[in-house]
Amino acid sequence: SSRVIPAPLKQRHPVTSGRAFAAPLVSAMMRGLVLLAAFGTAAAAEASKERPVMKVVRLLQDMSKELQRDLDDDKAVHEQLACWCKTNDREKTAAIEAGEAKEAELEAFLGEALAKMNELKAKRDATLDEVNKDEAALQEASTLRMKDNKVFHAEEMNLVEAVKACDQALTVLGKHNIAPPGFAQVRAVAEHLQRAQVMELGRHSVSASDMLALRTFLMKAQGATSFLAIPGYQSYAPQSGQIFGVLGQMKEDFEKDLSEAQSKEKKDFEENAMLKAAKEEE
Repeated sequence: SSRVIPAPLKQRHPVTSGRAFAAPLVSAMMRGLVLLAAFGTAAAAEASKERPVMKVVRLLQDMSKELQRDLDDDKAVHEQLACWCKTNDREKTAAIEAGEAKEAELEAFLGEALAKMNELKAKRDATLDEVNKDEAALQEASTLRMKDNKVFHAEEMNLVEAVKACDQALTVLGKHNIAPPGFAQVRAVAEHLQRAQVMELGRHSVSASDMLALRTFLMKAQGATSFLAIPGYQSYAPQSGQIFGVLGQMKEDFEKDLSEAQSKEKKDFEENAMLKAAKEEE
């Protein structure tokens, strides 16, 4: 029958414990066989004389069988322990190899993750730098747009006022008037032209001689006390052809400049709006 392995035996090394346990049994079995052989010989000689010897022989034979069974059991236990050790060794070795492989895999993953993190950080820094540049460019464009818009409005107001002044002067001094203009009207026209800064705005659009004639007319008209003191209006003529022509040319030039300025302002506004939308989208 199979034997129960004592607890101390299980705690020792399987192979060494099995051998240490089987050695005394083998030695005892050998001694029993020697005694059995000796008593067997004596028993064969005196089989009919000493009956107690046969009892000893049978006892020794039983002991031999019991020892053999114990030996077989020990061998079986030894084989089981040896199998367990081999299996456990293989499993532990495989587990260690798997752990080492997993460790290498994790180290590689950490290296890749670190490289990816550094890459993303560099991209983030580059993106932030680009965003800051875009914001600075947008702020600069907005500041410049406000400045240009302010200049445009000032120029627009000046040109509109100059056109009105020229139109009023042409109306008052025009030959199509039914009633001749009074001295006060001519003087008011000259003052309006002076306030509208037509001389400064039109200095690049008319000739020097026409500009000199207009300047003389404005100065004399504002300081004169009668038509006789105004150039071209001695004894009162309906109009001065030169002054009328200069004012007509200036009006056309002012209207053209005003239209171009308004078109440019519209274009600049649309371009700035597109730039702002593009930068905000980025």
